[in-house]
Amino acid sequence: MQIASIKNLNINFGALKVIHDVSFEVAKGDYIGLTGANGAGKTTLLRAILGLEKIKSGNIKLFGTDLSNFSNWEDIGYLPQNITSFNPLFPATAGEVVGLGLLSQKKFPRFINRRDHEKILSALQMFNIENLKDRSVGELSGGQQQRVFLARAMVSEPKLLLLDEPSTALDPATRELFFETIGRLNKEKQVTIILVTHDIGSVGHYASRLLYIDKRVIFYGKFSDFCSSHDMSSYFGSSSQHIICHQHD
Repeated sequence: MQIASIKNLNINFGALKVIHDVSFEVAKGDYIGLTGANGAGKTTLLRAILGLEKIKSGNIKLFGTDLSNFSNWEDIGYLPQNITSFNPLFPATAGEVVGLGLLSQKKFPRFINRRDHEKILSALQMFNIENLKDRSVGELSGGQQQRVFLARAMVSEPKLLLLDEPSTALDPATRELFFETIGRLNKEKQVTIILVTHDIGSVGHYASRLLYIDKRVIFYGKFSDFCSSHDMSSYFGSSSQHIICHQHD
């Protein structure tokens, strides 16, 4: 089953080409590490998949439906960049913020029922922050806020998770817990994941496929194919390729 299909995608910011003729497909159960240098277009590509960027040309389909007609957004969880810039005066508890991930899929009148409260608690428990449920989110540390928003992304039990630098502000122990949790969702529940990261050296420890872009697709495929690719050896240099593949092993 195709979860996402991107064909000949082009995005410009004024006269600047940000995404150039990008095409790739995402199958159910894929765990994709989306990486590239600063300014390569990683976040823009993720936002385009969500319909948050204006497309110059090309086509995006989600779950077999053209993006312009797609409405089942409860099937997608999203964690954007820079959550730590969250407004500290926002009047909501951690539990209420997580609950926003459920309200978006409800029809009017929108309210949280007993089963929703169970889902909220379960999502908080994923990241060991159930004790923060009734705390004002503005009073939390950056790392705690990050975990709250991770819980919000997962509370609706999405089929596709889009995560933009998700380990930002997480301490090492919480970071390990996060990747264990995501990996378990991917393997046990076949949740499809696209995870943006700068860390090409370690992304292979948890992702099954690598999508490397530099405004265009440089490589998309299995890590074993990346490591044996002469084209990638020419692009990165044999020493850099060896270091990346050694860390993946």
